[in-house]
Amino acid sequence: MNSRNNTRFTPATTLSRLLRQSRATIVGVALSAAALIAVPGALLAHARLLRSEPASGAKGAAPKSVRLVFSEQPVLSMSRIHLVSAHGDTVQLGPVRVDPDDAHAIIAGVNGALLDGTYTVVWRVAARDGHVSNGTFSFSVEKPIASTIDTGAKAPALMETTPRESDKTAMASMQHEDMQSTGIGGILARLLGFVSIFLVVGAVTFVLVVLPGARAAGSEAFTHIASTNAATLGMAAAMGALLSTLLKIISEFVVMPDMGIGAMLFSSSWGWSVVIAALAAVLAFAGFWRIHSATSSSRTNAWRVVLIAAIALVVTPAFGGHAISSDQAWIAVPADIVHLTAGSMWIGTLAVIVFVAISACLKTPDGVRPGSRLAALINAFSPLALICGGSVVATGVAASLIHAPHFSSLLTSAFWTTPYGSALFRKLIFVVLLMFVGAWNWRRMKPRLGGDDALGPMRRSATIELSVAAIVLALTAVLVALVIPE
Repeated sequence: MNSRNNTRFTPATTLSRLLRQSRATIVGVALSAAALIAVPGALLAHARLLRSEPASGAKGAAPKSVRLVFSEQPVLSMSRIHLVSAHGDTVQLGPVRVDPDDAHAIIAGVNGALLDGTYTVVWRVAARDGHVSNGTFSFSVEKPIASTIDTGAKAPALMETTPRESDKTAMASMQHEDMQSTGIGGILARLLGFVSIFLVVGAVTFVLVVLPGARAAGSEAFTHIASTNAATLGMAAAMGALLSTLLKIISEFVVMPDMGIGAMLFSSSWGWSVVIAALAAVLAFAGFWRIHSATSSSRTNAWRVVLIAAIALVVTPAFGGHAISSDQAWIAVPADIVHLTAGSMWIGTLAVIVFVAISACLKTPDGVRPGSRLAALINAFSPLALICGGSVVATGVAASLIHAPHFSSLLTSAFWTTPYGSALFRKLIFVVLLMFVGAWNWRRMKPRLGGDDALGPMRRSATIELSVAAIVLALTAVLVALVIPE
């Protein structure tokens, strides 16, 4: 008890100690950057234009409306269609509306007659996951020919019609703009968000699940030191989660400068997920901060507050990614939530053990051997890790089946050679490697625990596991930004 009273804990001093011990973080960041560089292909926005009426390059009578069909359901309040003549004049269109016969299509009526000439459609939409797509294509209005001898000619009707050279330039411009809207900055923001969520959930799981299950870990002084240091790590993670949400809002505003902040944040599931995540990050930070100065009963209440914030943080990404945009969102969203929760409890808790628990085992002056204390923690953590690891694999396989165009497409090279398929293939490789490293740690390192000489090897092997997990998170951040093949 005296050792606890004589030890001074402040967020600043404890955080500095944790940073000095975070060699795994440096290794993980370096490997994550390498994983990002290794992913081929352009990073495209999600709602791709599949076809249009009139079609790109079409020639014929003036259309009564412009109809665009996308690969995902666009958010009406974040959708824009403009029609520009060859002279640069903007043609007045009616309000954009959803096609009642197809939720993936939007329509804007043409007000008035169109004179002969070339017209350019300029469009921008955002899917329910918040990813923005924009582009242009052209068509021509011509008077109908009275008669024709060769009836074998086929008028263009769909986007798949071969475009003219000017349309090829427009399509190239569209792809360039899409790549900017989901570039490396957006991926890094998502990666920061994933890492932050893992650490917040890991801190909560460590204190509320692992510590109570490791009664042999010993004294009240150790529990106090370990939980306080976990709260400090959680504070840093909560700040990271908040920064991630702010970066997402900024990147979205950059590609939609004409969209008001209110409409951007409250007209789509993506916007709501960002708002709730930001509030949860603030709540988590306040709870972690309170833990440093609270009494025993108040600390318990503060951890409950952090638990609520952690639940909100693991739920929100499902509403800002592929899951909510899927036509099978009713199963994709729960699977995504379970996937992220299980991964956070597994890898996040392991990170807390490496960054916090090992140090606390060495520094608690109560006479208990550090090796036996760490052994008690690992014995409490191992069953949880096995359950969570299996859940990660099961929900990951389910997500692959949900997002694949057809089950048979997973058996073709056409799917796996797309940017999305290539990134998914890499993620699966590293997930298998992560499972192998985790199993090796469990089978080889766990029996060695108990002796003080096992702390160093355990930290090194856990660092390898965390580094592989960092690559998996990096590839996950990439997958969220890539187009799902049709």
